[in-house]
Amino acid sequence: MSNGNLNFFDPNDYNDLNYLNTSKNIILDSIKKINLDLSNLVVLTEAATGNWIFTPIIAAFANAKKVICITKDSQFGKSKDIKFNFNKITQFLKINENIQVYSHLESKLISEADIITNSGLVRPINKKFINSMKDTAVISLMWEPWEFRPEDIDLYECWKKQIPILGVNEHNSIMNIMKYDGEAIIKILNDANLSLENKKIILVGENLSAIYMYYSLKKAGAKIEENDTLRLDLAQRDWDGQSFYHYQYNMILEWI
Repeated sequence: MSNGNLNFFDPNDYNDLNYLNTSKNIILDSIKKINLDLSNLVVLTEAATGNWIFTPIIAAFANAKKVICITKDSQFGKSKDIKFNFNKITQFLKINENIQVYSHLESKLISEADIITNSGLVRPINKKFINSMKDTAVISLMWEPWEFRPEDIDLYECWKKQIPILGVNEHNSIMNIMKYDGEAIIKILNDANLSLENKKIILVGENLSAIYMYYSLKKAGAKIEENDTLRLDLAQRDWDGQSFYHYQYNMILEWI
């Protein structure tokens, strides 16, 4: 078993097969929910480890004409091992025909892509990279716009070439993956064997993650003391993906 991921996929291991099958069902269900259709489009992304292994798999299941994957040596694994493992998974899923994995990112590969993700092994998307892109290509951020880092993408060059950069709305009503931040904090506390009784925890946040953590902790039995800057009006607000730039959330939590 791959310790909760598919970094060392074994097609003869029941746990690995179950994990992969569950992940596949989630992917197909999510594609259906948002009506994602990448037909006739070429996607450039990464072949990585952990949950990032699924990015090109999602594109393939969404009918992408071709998925170009870049892999490199990193602290998370050697490129040859990642490529070998990734090929086993895509062959098992029968999506290997339109997925290609490369160890070097060349201009020719960039020029083929219609959609480019700013994934870790693809970055940085600098001037040289952008000048290799086709005029109709777009960049898909793998996070929300407020998380932007200047060293990842040359915004000025994108502006000059009129390359659109599209951010993710992680709390949209269809998927709302932001809510898992709340569930994650509970799991972290449980994994650390922290008792919920007679414990005081300070949670400081400055984006919507804090809201979901707040509600999850409260649901788990936390007694909440709010300070003057706390805004818990998520239910009343029509969050548009940008309005929360102007709010900060600071919480002091006291466990009962």
